[in-house]
Amino acid sequence: MMRALTFAGAVAVLVCGCGSKPGTPTTPTIPKVVSGVAVTGTGATLPVGQVIQLGAVATYSDGSTGVVTSATTWSSNAPTIATVDAGGTLRTFRTGAATITATHSGRTGAAGLTVQLATEFGSGQWLLGSMIGAGRYYADPASGCYWERESGLGGTLGEILANDFVGFDAGQLIVDVLAGDVAFKTEAACGTWFPTPRAGAKSTITPGTWLVGAQLQSGTYQASATTGCYWERVTNFTGTLSAIIANDFAGGPGLRQLSIASTDAGFTTTVECGTWTRVGPEPSSSPIMSTASITENLNRHAQRVPRQLIRR
Repeated sequence: MMRALTFAGAVAVLVCGCGSKPGTPTTPTIPKVVSGVAVTGTGATLPVGQVIQLGAVATYSDGSTGVVTSATTWSSNAPTIATVDAGGTLRTFRTGAATITATHSGRTGAAGLTVQLATEFGSGQWLLGSMIGAGRYYADPASGCYWERESGLGGTLGEILANDFVGFDAGQLIVDVLAGDVAFKTEAACGTWFPTPRAGAKSTITPGTWLVGAQLQSGTYQASATTGCYWERVTNFTGTLSAIIANDFAGGPGLRQLSIASTDAGFTTTVECGTWTRVGPEPSSSPIMSTASITENLNRHAQRVPRQLIRR
């Protein structure tokens, strides 16, 4: 009996041993690692005032790539020139060179950037020489546009070289910003300022500031004005008192006549003047208007403007 049990146990062990099979070898998985990072989304040069979303792309050890913008540490070596926030948003502030760095998983990528003067700009206080250049700028504003040429940054009236408030939807504004100015301030209603005119040649004169020659033909014009109509013929667009050749303020409604000379640089007219229609050529000569008369008309106009006008 004992020998039978032993034999049975041996058979059981033998059967069990025959039922097992060796495992199939597997290739171990090697985790991929970041081998490099590249900054995307920006060129080598940008103007002042730009806001751009940058990207970071990682290259892995197996040759694949992936976007890691939100998992990247961003930095700028010149934050007064350009900054970049934690999400990769780049902002340019003034001229100069900056290097933008992106770091992910111990690997770093960089992009060099040169910031140049802005030729188009919107609301803000823009420094001459480091943010914008001197020149003639044009805007197509909405009602409520206000701008200032400034000799300093102290915020005093004495530092305003010239300013204007446009309380109507003008077809175009023009301002000459000079190299000696410290800054030019403009509000949101002015829209974007450009280095080129906002309209072509016109057959009639509508509210706004216009170039004589390129946009307006010289000659004699007539308009059916309402109270408050104000116009200026100017030698330039600096906004100064000395730039005004002649002006007028309508204290009541009625027909108005004026002559624009081919030697004028520009012409400004308010919404109360309506539309000016050319009714004849320019006269052979025009009387010279006194500074006192120009100042009186300007002061009457200024009383209707909700901002204090300064013309030096």
